[in-house]
Amino acid sequence: MNYFTKSRIYIFLIILLALLNVSLMLFFWKGPPSKSGRRGPGWSHAKLESFVTRKLEFSTEQTKEYGRLRRMHFQELNPEVREMRRLKRELFGLVGEKNNFIEKQRILEQISKTQLAIDSLTFNHFENLRDICDEGQKLKFDEVIKEVVHRLDRPGRPPHGGRRGR
Repeated sequence: MNYFTKSRIYIFLIILLALLNVSLMLFFWKGPPSKSGRRGPGWSHAKLESFVTRKLEFSTEQTKEYGRLRRMHFQELNPEVREMRRLKRELFGLVGEKNNFIEKQRILEQISKTQLAIDSLTFNHFENLRDICDEGQKLKFDEVIKEVVHRLDRPGRPPHGGRRGR
């Protein structure tokens, strides 16, 4: 191997390592991509959980209880979210069909009931979360929850992990 071949190999390896280093730094900075491959302007579940535990200064026990409450909440919520997606696919599948008023109304009523269930589950989750707070944390919670709800309801973020284009 002559000098120029070795130089090219070393330069190639240095560039490759630099690119890998930059990629790894971006991965740690931005986090892994979401399942849909898109990153919305809102918070990930991990960021939200970290924000709440930090702002409310949860103890280790409270943090564990919060994690348990979140798991229970999403176990209850996920079937409703799946049903909402199914209903919306069914509703928008009616576009272009003639004489679909009765079917459209039936689906819209089911969507309303499902949204009511989702909102009720979410409200109950926040009440349960507030119950694990001590008196000082409850005052902070009342302020923090406003910011959390605002962040979760930002335009451009799919509601409850749904798709864009509501």
